Amino acid sequence: MSTHQHEYDNAEFENEIGGGHFEGHCGGEVRAFTEERAGQSHGRVRARTGHARCLDERNKIAFAQYYVASRAFAVNQDLIAVTRRMRETAESRYVAGAGDQASAIRGRGEETPANIGTARLEGDRAAAQSVLDALLL
Repeated sequence: MSTHQHEYDNAEFENEIGGGHFEGHCGGEVRAFTEERAGQSHGRVRARTGHARCLDERNKIAFAQYYVASRAFAVNQDLIAVTRRMRETAESRYVAGAGDQASAIRGRGEETPANIGTARLEGDRAAAQSVLDALLL
């Protein structure tokens, strides 16, 4: 088959199926369908990328919340240790006669809110851990 004949056959075939520019009896429909499918595919890729970014941000936020709750719990434990030493010192001074009873009572009053805060902070930390676990599964 000659080169000229081959080009003619390709041209006839392209006109029959709509050509390289989607021209012909169904070319407009093919082009619309192709563009629509390409747009949907691109949209899915963008949606997956957006979802991945959203998930990354959620993981970062959940980890930050867990970190903050853990640090707050650690600080609260330090506060309890300090208030316990203050209470023990105030009680020792009162027993030795060098301090007053009000200081010993105040020491217990300082320790109680810190102990109550421990329960709240443990709950905050457990909740943050649960969210982090759920996101990482």
